[in-house]
Amino acid sequence: VTVETSVVSMEGPVTEVAKTAAEFFYAAFVLPHEARQRMISELSEIILLPPQSQDEYRKGRFAMPINRLLVSSVPK
Repeated sequence: VTVETSVVSMEGPVTEVAKTAAEFFYAAFVLPHEARQRMISELSEIILLPPQSQDEYRKGRFAMPINRLLVSSVPK
């Protein structure tokens, strides 16, 4: 058994990043439409980055650690 650790991260328009990030969680698929929209709106505020300039659009960043479990058998 081997465990590989990594981090999934994304940055871009805050609403698009929030929608993609929500798909990592099962709850996003079982919520009613209105509740899912509210969740994405609230998530957008959490991941929102401060603007670097007056002209910059609203950007967000999401990062989540992940583990990949690899199981292999050794032939006898």
